[in-house]
Amino acid sequence: MVTAYDIRDHYAHCTPHLARLRMVARYEVGEPLPAAVADEVGHEISVILAEAQTAASVAVAAVTGTRRRAVAGLLSARLARLAAAAREATDAAQQADVAMLGRKLRRFEVLTSAMWTVQQAMSGRPAAVRPVRPAPQRA
Repeated sequence: MVTAYDIRDHYAHCTPHLARLRMVARYEVGEPLPAAVADEVGHEISVILAEAQTAASVAVAAVTGTRRRAVAGLLSARLARLAAAAREATDAAQQADVAMLGRKLRRFEVLTSAMWTVQQAMSGRPAAVRPVRPAPQRA
């Protein structure tokens, strides 16, 4: 049985990579960006994207019935947005644009956090709530 804990495990694998990206985002404008930073950013982002994609598969698998297609579509759109932000961040790193890199990495981190939040919510198994109808009144 797939649980929300599986998604938390994938997120836990990402936290050190997100921390490394936060460190890269601390470079000051005008400060030279070491050449190895572009490779590091690319590697860290690739690991995070892979974990997010795997967690999305877990979240979709946890949903049963007619909701599965909708959840798959939503998570696919979120992953595409996250991948676009990843490309923008890696492009900024390759261009050694410190100001742009900082902004793009912060955006990537926000979208990553949102992705995990949505995946966590989608993987839950909320109980079916039916409205309680009052018993008919006897005259």
